[in-house]
Amino acid sequence: MACTFEHQAAFGAYSAQASRERTDTALAILTFLREHYPKHHVTRADASHFDIFGFADKGHAELEEDLNLGFDATRRFSAPRVGPRVLGSHRSLGSQSHKNDGPGKLIDDVRFGRWSCTWNDHHYILYHVTYCASGESGRYNFVLSPFGSLVSPGAAHHPNTDALLQAVGSWSKDLHDEINVFNGRWWHKDAKLLKAIKSTTWDDVIMDADVKSNLQRDVLDFFDNEELYHSLSVPWKRGIILHGVPGNGKTLTLKALIKTLSEREDPIPSLYVKSVENGGEMSVTITGIFEHARKMSPCLLVFEDLDSLVDDRNRSYFLNEVDGLEDNKGILMVGSTNHLNKLDSSITKRPSRFDRKYHFNLPRDETRQAYCEFWRRKIETLPRKVDFPADLCPIIAKWTEGFSFAYMKELFMSAMVLLVTGTHEENEYEDVLEDAECGSDACSTVVVSHSTAGEGNDAEKTGNDTEAGGVDTEKKLEEGKKQPKVLPEVDIADSLQGNLLLAILRSQVKALLADMDDTTGK
Repeated sequence: MACTFEHQAAFGAYSAQASRERTDTALAILTFLREHYPKHHVTRADASHFDIFGFADKGHAELEEDLNLGFDATRRFSAPRVGPRVLGSHRSLGSQSHKNDGPGKLIDDVRFGRWSCTWNDHHYILYHVTYCASGESGRYNFVLSPFGSLVSPGAAHHPNTDALLQAVGSWSKDLHDEINVFNGRWWHKDAKLLKAIKSTTWDDVIMDADVKSNLQRDVLDFFDNEELYHSLSVPWKRGIILHGVPGNGKTLTLKALIKTLSEREDPIPSLYVKSVENGGEMSVTITGIFEHARKMSPCLLVFEDLDSLVDDRNRSYFLNEVDGLEDNKGILMVGSTNHLNKLDSSITKRPSRFDRKYHFNLPRDETRQAYCEFWRRKIETLPRKVDFPADLCPIIAKWTEGFSFAYMKELFMSAMVLLVTGTHEENEYEDVLEDAECGSDACSTVVVSHSTAGEGNDAEKTGNDTEAGGVDTEKKLEEGKKQPKVLPEVDIADSLQGNLLLAILRSQVKALLADMDDTTGK
């Protein structure tokens, strides 16, 4: 390889620098690269602005690793992606389910490494450096170009380097079937996450039709009416909060919104803030989030679990970025929370910050019936024939009073696994079928309470707080903790007597009710 001696000297200097106390690692690296590559011009570029590796992956440049000469990296194993989980209900936006992806592979997370780069018949040396220690973090690309006849030592810029960075920067600012994710330190593009999100449709979101329509209209009208905001001398920015008890569709709604915006004729990019914990200055972190959003505007800026992201340590920085002198033109913030009461009133009660709040509560009877119908249509597509008549839906809806959508999903998933995989015996459910037929005391029990662990009180609701088709859990919170959850009495028609799916669902409902009793009072 060319410049082997120079690289070994540079790597030695890097190792020495990394092992001592430091105040500005990026400047130190820039200095020793210039010292050890006297025939090259060295330019430091922020990697978050210049995704040269993605640029090369798409065939716009050629990169060849020079890592055998010396590098600093963490070797990790990328496990194969597996099929969808049958049980459980992890609710993160980043949760993904995939088919098996082979045996997995070994990957280097490079902190200091060198590549040879070729672009437009120009040749470069590229160093990629990532570091985080003692409250200092950074991620940089250092581009080295030969001085030659174009540039003499001491020049501030190199035309070949600037031409490469211009091309990479112009390409990097756009999303290429990706979503921007902030992981606590910096932004990165995630194509796999967007692909998973795009599997969601609005048909998957079971909620009151008017509420769903209002939410869609609020989001789409914002991006379609820049001129209206301007004509009214109103800043073109907005905020929406999705709140309510866990497992009732907030995350699914976020996914549907992101997909809708990504598929517009003029696609709107989405930025997903996953974490703000980086061990460094909170002001730098929050500023970095909004600076990137301003660069990407118009855009959707998503804060999932807003109450865990904005707290006493960073609230003032957050509010300053939302309301400060910087222009947030074209930014629609959407925050979700299971605990609205944990958010400071300076966030929830200032319309200029978060203008609308949508309340996702436990689904009402008609909404649960709609969810059952949704599953019935899905089950009809299975290769194995399953006897699931429409008349089962109102029965299941009554049995599942007090269930969240997450619990209802768990009910159907567990029942279908038992039924479709044949991991049950019909005689296991003979007693259940008999109970369902006879109308005995086994069916005559107390109706399930509406309540479950909630998130505040009615005083926190405002005129802009829209119910997403659910029952009010807060008023009966304490009552729900004291009252055991048991199966309601339901009359079953003769035509449904002996239906195996109904018997399995009844058994699984009872199991989930017991699970709810075990956890609600904790």
